[in-house]
Amino acid sequence: MITMQKMMELYDLKAKMNLLKSKANLVEQIEANKIRKDIMPLEQVPEIAESVSRMFNGANLSFYNDASQLMSGVTPMIDMVTRAMQSNPNIKKED
Repeated sequence: MITMQKMMELYDLKAKMNLLKSKANLVEQIEANKIRKDIMPLEQVPEIAESVSRMFNGANLSFYNDASQLMSGVTPMIDMVTRAMQSNPNIKKED
């Protein structure tokens, strides 16, 4: 009888251990996904910057007044790229 009780306790402990391992793995994956979500916009900055730089490539533009409709759609994107590049320690600031 003692052996049977010990085996049942062992199976219970193994089940609890497996449950804890599963929970730990799940928490690890959730945290990794949170970090990935935060990093994703920064990973896209080079492509966005290249697209913005090509947007007006070869154009001879003159802007009058600050309320230009063309720039109102582009300005938030340029601001986002600028902020991301300024916060990136790997990008050297030119004087």
